Amino acid sequence: STGHFHIFVANFLSCIPALYMAFIPCYIVLSIICKTFNPLGLITVLPAILVISLIINIISSICQNEFTSNMTILAVTLIIAYIGGGILPQAMLPSGIQGISSYIPGNYLITTIASAIFGA
Repeated sequence: STGHFHIFVANFLSCIPALYMAFIPCYIVLSIICKTFNPLGLITVLPAILVISLIINIISSICQNEFTSNMTILAVTLIIAYIGGGILPQAMLPSGIQGISSYIPGNYLITTIASAIFGA
């Protein structure tokens, strides 16, 4: 099982720069569109990237094959984005989801990414 742990850690550590490199073009484009630039956002987003990398690696290590892993990651991403207010504003979410939204990691992730980009 030590081999599985080493693979998990290696995947986790390699996922972090990949997610960060995917974030940077989005950050630049949104900064240009919104005509705002928050240089601290490049650091502020790191906790969210660490959490996302951890979620991805947990799902990948649990799933039996690549297809199941990818579909599970897609489903979890959509659920986290929906409950966190990333797909619809929180005011438009059903009242039950609004009540739990602030306790769900998706809210934290979306808030962190938004504050990294917009400085809010």
